[in-house]
Amino acid sequence: MQQSNIDQHFGRRLRELREKIPKSVNMFGYENDLTPATVSRIENGIHSPRLRTLKKIAEALGMSLSELLRGL
Repeated sequence: MQQSNIDQHFGRRLRELREKIPKSVNMFGYENDLTPATVSRIENGIHSPRLRTLKKIAEALGMSLSELLRGL
């Protein structure tokens, strides 16, 4: 799978998981020390998050990093 496809797939997964909580992009970002713009860019497949950010997102969603990345 190409990098852009992985980014888009992960972005869709993040959006689905975030909406299940449910949290807005703004609330999710601010509560997890991420800017809303960063969350939006990740969800839209424009930005590839670093490992540290992925770990932060997984913790915010109450799952392990491997669970977050499952299926990519």
